[in-house]
Amino acid sequence: MNRYTGGIFVAPLLGTALFVLVSFDAQWRGEWNWTVDTVTGSTVLTAPLAGSVGAYIAATQRRLDPLIAPSVRGWLVPVLSGFRAWLLALGVYAITCVTALTMTFLANHGGPLSLWALLIGPAVLAFCCMAGAALGWWWPHRLAAVFAAPALFLVGAFGPGPVADLLRQGPVTGSLAGLKYDARVWCLQVCALTAATVLIACALVPRRRSRKTLAKAAGAAVVSGSIFIGACLGLMTENAERFAASSEKPTSCMGAPQACLAPSNVRFLEDVSQALSTASEVLQGAGVNMPERYEQLLAGYQPPETSGLLTNVDDSPFSDLRRGAILVARPAACAAWTDPSEPPPDEAFQAQELLTEWIVGSGGEETYPWSAESEEWLSRPHRTDRTAWVVRTFSQLRRCQLSEVAMPWAVPQ
Repeated sequence: MNRYTGGIFVAPLLGTALFVLVSFDAQWRGEWNWTVDTVTGSTVLTAPLAGSVGAYIAATQRRLDPLIAPSVRGWLVPVLSGFRAWLLALGVYAITCVTALTMTFLANHGGPLSLWALLIGPAVLAFCCMAGAALGWWWPHRLAAVFAAPALFLVGAFGPGPVADLLRQGPVTGSLAGLKYDARVWCLQVCALTAATVLIACALVPRRRSRKTLAKAAGAAVVSGSIFIGACLGLMTENAERFAASSEKPTSCMGAPQACLAPSNVRFLEDVSQALSTASEVLQGAGVNMPERYEQLLAGYQPPETSGLLTNVDDSPFSDLRRGAILVARPAACAAWTDPSEPPPDEAFQAQELLTEWIVGSGGEETYPWSAESEEWLSRPHRTDRTAWVVRTFSQLRRCQLSEVAMPWAVPQ
């Protein structure tokens, strides 16, 4: 084995990692922990491919076993095959880390940064490389390299219980604002991956070695096996999710009314503030009393009722007016909006939709009525009864009087 063994796989590994980074328009840029999760999530594809690298190197070295075995450290060759593949994959992982973190740094960035969470990536890569090396050593055929990657990917995608979760370290498809890595779950997963890697390495020790070597290998296998089982049992508890609610609050504010977002979503703040201001001007022109601020709903934070409620603050395909109309139509963070046991009545949601279309129409843009009644009401000339309904309904929404909200065609004229 020389320093170039397996080097032909570096380009495919790097290309696969970069593919993960640019997928879904790289929406993670600007949010630190989402960036971290995207990097660790790249191992969903790169780790199985690294397993094929380990299988290829091990299968190649197994053909030389008659020459290697008599040497003093010849029995370490299968383990070193996995180690060699891991070093190649680790280099690609390091490039991925630097690239992703630089991209976020150069963007409008914010939020917590859990750099320690990146360390699980090498553990995933090590397990897959050693598993691939074992396959290539026990089945010294080129097909071992072909089958290693899909086999490992299928284990991560459809494997049993916590074992599959060990190989699925992201990437999430949405913002991690208001969330943090659960250190307990992270530690258990790292322990399980490390123990499984050591267990496979011990299984590669040939039986023809001395009793002392075999005894040491057996002891290490027992210890690592026990750690693996214990970690998996710990991960089978009810609260074994990778993320938990954090203490992050919507402290980044701008505009009038103020739009307040979590630091993790600061890259959206200017656009959200502009959209809110645009829609608020239309409402204020009709005499509506606006709240002073709108705050983002987060996993660990419920804004006070005196503030408007912001959800879905990420990039929007709509114009500033329509986007602002959607956001501004929830002027109070009523508990009912997030209460699954007692949700608001249907009229409250319909009133929000009608308010949105009224704002859009009053701003001179095209409306999209959803029924004959809404089409007829929106197409009326500017009349005081429409303005009165808007002012009254917005006030009811702001005071959380959701059960009193009624559609204008259901209100006696």
